[in-house]
This record gives sequence, C-alpha cells and structure tokens, in this order.
Amino acid sequence: MGSLYAPGGRRRDDPLPFSGNRLTSDDRRFARNQSIVAHHPELAMGAPTAAWVYAACVASDRVRDPRFMASIRIPILFLAAGADRVVSTPAIERYARGLRSAAALTVDGARHELLQEADFYREQVLAAATTYILGDSAAENGSLALA
Repeated sequence: MGSLYAPGGRRRDDPLPFSGNRLTSDDRRFARNQSIVAHHPELAMGAPTAAWVYAACVASDRVRDPRFMASIRIPILFLAAGADRVVSTPAIERYARGLRSAAALTVDGARHELLQEADFYREQVLAAATTYILGDSAAENGSLALA
C-alpha cells in the first residue's frame, strides 16, 4: 500500500492550471516548470504516497522530540511563506522558537515555493539568506545586490 497516493492525491500526468496553484504567484516561472515537465515527464512530481506520508510522520515525531531539539547547536534560518497553503507557517515559526540557535523569517504574501516565487518575494528570500550566511558585512559592502 506504500505506493498508493494519499487520499485526495493523484499522479500529475496532466498539466496543472496556473490559477489556483498553491506553489507560486509567478506565472512565468510556473509556465517554465510546466514546460520542463512536458518535455521531461520523468521529472514530474505526483501527490505524496502512503509510504511518504508514513515516513514524514516518523520524521516529524523525531524532530519534535525535546531531546532531539536540544541537541541542535548549529545556527538555522527557517524561511517561511506567509501565504503557504501546503505547510503550516505558524508551525514553522513555533518550531524555530523552540530551538536554541534558530530564527524564522516569514515572507508575507509569498506562496510555498519561495525560490520559484515572483521577484518581489524571491528577492527578500535571497537577501535574507545572503545576509544570514555572510553576516552583516554583506549588507555593508553591497554584496546583497541581486541580478
């Protein structure tokens, strides 16, 4: 039964319409991704299978264990989408608060696929990631300029 799609899920053989998609507000990136899948159907992603849902539940239980959370000592920046309809943004924010070395940045209005989003949202994600990785000096010396 592990290969069965989760209830309500289906294989993504047919192109999906842009309207109503939960992943991005950028119609050009959405169309580009649809074109890639049309030319390379092996890259298409379907709905989660029962085995995937089971593995995700097991992993979720593990990462929420207080001992596991206390063992994380590396700095982490969680980037969350404010208009995400795939995963829970409040849950991401709560989890980040529960870790000693984590922070969460929510990009208001953005949908699930932050790097596939419209430039207005995507640039905020890239600037936050660059500053987080390179530190404040990136902002001071102009390294945040995005092409």
